[in-house]
Amino acid sequence: MDGKINSDFRAALAALKKGVLPSSFTNWSLANKTKDSKSQDGGPDHLRTIAHHAAELGKLPPTFDQWDLKTAQGVTVEHTAAFYGNLPEAFPVERLSNELNDGETLAHLAAKKGCLPKTFDNLELRNRAGET
Repeated sequence: MDGKINSDFRAALAALKKGVLPSSFTNWSLANKTKDSKSQDGGPDHLRTIAHHAAELGKLPPTFDQWDLKTAQGVTVEHTAAFYGNLPEAFPVERLSNELNDGETLAHLAAKKGCLPKTFDNLELRNRAGET
């Protein structure tokens, strides 16, 4: 089965890199099963989903809602999008208080990367260290 999964994953990733996936695409959890592959920044790519790749490339559709999909390392799609500065303007602001493993909130990361949605207004939101 892994061979078929990797084949489907490679086909979807190739389509994503050429442009965007069709609007009918729904298999966002399709993941890379190859343990020795690397992401665009050279980090581990094992079990990164198509959604993580789309987030990294800034190619998530406006209707995307599977923000909780995780890599083998526990990194969510929303954190990938924020890390690469690709959090969409229509991102649900109530999710910006979600915390990363290092205690930083998604809002703090998005602000550092310049992709904090304009509708965010919780300027008193604190990270684990108490910083706003």
